[in-house]
Amino acid sequence: MRRAILILIALALATLACAPSAFAEKRVALVIGIGDYATLSKLNNPVPDAKAIAAALKSHGFEVTEYYDLPRAELLDALEEFGSVADQASVALVYYAGHGMEMAGRNVLAPKDMEIDCEKKTPKRALDLEQLFSAVSGAPQQVVLLDACRNDPFPQCPKRSLGGGSGFRGFERITSQGRSLLIANATLAGQLAADGAPGQHSPFATALLTRFSTEPASYLRDLLEAAAGDVQQISQGGQVPEVLTRGGAVRICLDEAKCGGITASPPALEARVAPPLPGSQAVIPPPPPPSNAAAEAWNAVKDTESEAVLETFIAKFSSSFHADLARARLTELKRQHKEEKAKQEQARLQAPQSTPQASEPDPVFIPKAGGGDWLIILGSWPKSQKFKATQRLSYLNGRGVRARIVDTNQYPNLSAGLFAVVLGPYGKPLAEQTLSSLRGVVGDAYIKSGY
Repeated sequence: MRRAILILIALALATLACAPSAFAEKRVALVIGIGDYATLSKLNNPVPDAKAIAAALKSHGFEVTEYYDLPRAELLDALEEFGSVADQASVALVYYAGHGMEMAGRNVLAPKDMEIDCEKKTPKRALDLEQLFSAVSGAPQQVVLLDACRNDPFPQCPKRSLGGGSGFRGFERITSQGRSLLIANATLAGQLAADGAPGQHSPFATALLTRFSTEPASYLRDLLEAAAGDVQQISQGGQVPEVLTRGGAVRICLDEAKCGGITASPPALEARVAPPLPGSQAVIPPPPPPSNAAAEAWNAVKDTESEAVLETFIAKFSSSFHADLARARLTELKRQHKEEKAKQEQARLQAPQSTPQASEPDPVFIPKAGGGDWLIILGSWPKSQKFKATQRLSYLNGRGVRARIVDTNQYPNLSAGLFAVVLGPYGKPLAEQTLSSLRGVVGDAYIKSGY
């Protein structure tokens, strides 16, 4: 009798093992793309990027929910609904493409209807990034892909520095936690990511789509690390994505049946073109010039004040990463030129005819350099922002301060990797005396021994 019972139990277990499990793994994804902003700068590619990512995830068995160009109230509803779905899943993934930024110490996403107070630099109807992480928190394994921080979202805001721009920064370092949480951010903390040329995918989306296609059996963290390397190579170091793990390793693959298997190497970077969206017609662009040619040309023109020069660069290197930088620079220049023209016209109309022209500011007396190793530092910037050093130099020249730009790598006591605007060298007493006379010109100037 006992033997018969054991046989029946064994048969039952075997039947259960062969039958489809009632607790089969469920993988869900929420894909969000926002580009048609009401008041922020519009973006060409988040929606096409999100649609292509959604199609790729569906092809690998994810249950995908898609939303595009949502205002804040609807975006909150979408996250709440997805949170309920994620609670019942083994893997929950969110992909977000659109504007994202750090404001007043908070990392926020920009729904379609977000607004900004330029003076106070405070957002209206922004969405905390943490709410994205909350949406996946119910799943044992969580993945968040952020293709945000694209370009400057606030071109309508006045310049906040000699270097121009609205003071916009990308996300601060992401500190969100989870049981097993994998995060991929399109760029490093505080930096910007490229949107990509109109009609193409962003560099990050392009790298993801390529790796999704060629390495579906790789562990997802390995795949994301490889995609991050692709973006860094394509942009020649101009954009460096970041991959983070919180609370334990996420051991999943797009192709679960072959998870951890070895796949063929992806095609060469030059051949990586994301597939067209369903219903669209593939357009094969002409081969771009070599990437080193684009980089060299960009180094030559990035500080220009000429719109025509930037337009010529964009036409020649339209498919390069540097063309995105040129487009952003061109947009900013056009805005600046328009503002300057409007101010000049307003001043002309408001000034009484009898009012004499304002005199130039009195030049500051600067002694001749020599006789010491102390420099007066009038500003310093990363080498990627040399145009800011050039603008500071131009400003100083207008005040009669004949400074110069130096590479700080040439001075052992200065921080390396910067371009600095300096005066000197002088002996220390003369450097201190000259610094005092410059306080009204550059308030943050200081002295330092260069050697």
